[in-house]
Amino acid sequence: MRPIAKESILDSEEILKNLVHLLARQAASEILLLQTKENYNGKEASED
Repeated sequence: MRPIAKESILDSEEILKNLVHLLARQAASEILLLQTKENYNGKEASED
C-alpha cells in the first residue's frame, strides 16, 4: 500500500505544480491584456 500512497502524493504534487503554473500564465496573460488596453486607450486619448 505504501508505494501507491507515495505515488498518489507525487501525482498530487505534480498536479499542484501544473495548476500553479497555469494560474501564473493566466495572470500574466491578463496583465498583458490590461496593459495593452491601457496603452490603446492612452493612444486614443492623445489623438483627440
